[in-house]
Amino acid sequence: MRATSSTRRIQGSLWRLAKVGGLFCLISIALILSGCAKSKIEKERIPGSNVRKEIIRSESQPTDSESPKAKAATNLVNTGRRQLASGQTSKAQETFQNAINIDPSNGTAYYYLAKTRYELSMFEEALGVLDKAEELLQRSDDWVEAISMLREMIQENLVD
Repeated sequence: MRATSSTRRIQGSLWRLAKVGGLFCLISIALILSGCAKSKIEKERIPGSNVRKEIIRSESQPTDSESPKAKAATNLVNTGRRQLASGQTSKAQETFQNAINIDPSNGTAYYYLAKTRYELSMFEEALGVLDKAEELLQRSDDWVEAISMLREMIQENLVD
């Protein structure tokens, strides 16, 4: 049985529609999957300018091997990060301090407490807390770089 020209046109149209629909489905799936990632984008000012550099850091997730105190502190740090990102700086400072009170070995809590104090223009206090963060996070190159950047930003403001 031979296909007529109108049948071929219909088949061609259906094939093009299927390709477009398949592409739409792939794009939709990719967007959905990318939305599932737990990363946040933070903006930090590049020293010596008003330009802000975007740094992507994932929220840390408590692991099964962590103690209950460490898990609680990690959850508080994540809560504080969201508060800081939404402009609730004083509340974030309190949350990070609570995380440190629960788990004094949580270097991430010290880093974000220093960052919060920087945002509140408490530069001297921020440097002291940042020293503790550096001590606890010294094995991570990413954290050492982030600490260095924050330290430069704080020191710029101390000079002014």
